[in-house]
Order: sequence, then C-alpha cells, then structure tokens
Amino acid sequence: MIGFDMRFFRLSLIFCLVFSILPSAALAEYGQDGPYTMEHTPSDLSVLFEDVQRKLSAEEYASVGMLLSNLKDHAQQLGYTNLPEYSWKLIERAELLTRAGKQTEAGFLVRQAVELSPTDSRVRLTASSFFYTI
Repeated sequence: MIGFDMRFFRLSLIFCLVFSILPSAALAEYGQDGPYTMEHTPSDLSVLFEDVQRKLSAEEYASVGMLLSNLKDHAQQLGYTNLPEYSWKLIERAELLTRAGKQTEAGFLVRQAVELSPTDSRVRLTASSFFYTI
C-alpha cells in the first residue's frame, strides 16, 4: 500500500509541476494572448510609422528597415496592399536627404516607399524618376 501511495504522490507531483510550469513558460515566451492571437488594428499602423519617423530622425536606418517590414506585415494582415500615405512621407524625406547630399540614405527610403506601396503607380513612377535623376 505504501508503494502505491508513493507512486501516486510522485505522479501527482509531476502532474502539478508540469501544469504549473509549462503554462507560465508559454506566457513568458508568447505573452498573454498567445503567439498568433493578437489582432491588429489600423491605428497600429500609425503607431508603427511614428516609430519609423523617430528612428529616421535619429538616423538609425537598420531599425527603420525592420520597422517598415513589420509595418508592411501588419498592413497585409489587415488586408492593405498599399500604404501610399506612408510611402509619400518616405519619398518627401528622401527628397530632403538628396538635397543634403545623402543619396544612399535617400535611395534606401525610396526603395522602402515602393515596398510599402508595390502596386501604386504614382509611387513607382516617382521612384523611377528619383533613380533616373541620381
């Protein structure tokens, strides 16, 4: 009888540990909502683009690329194909950088603008004329 009680105790201890540790580890890794249950809203896009503008002001272009990639992914999840408003803001900043003699950074922003609005003909035309003039 004691052997049975000891096995039962061990099994119940393992059961308690598994079901108390694993869920907390999953929360630490994925957050409260789980890995893929977070809903995105259009306002998330503007928040992400504000982060992009802050990084641009600090000239942190590696971070800008990652943030713009996240922005594009969120937009696709919301069903947006193009983000022309954000593309135009990037193109305007690229024009300022060109005037300041920073063609490499300006070209980066123009390419990113096209990535945000791949089927917008106005953005593509402006980008092609930008690269033609450089």
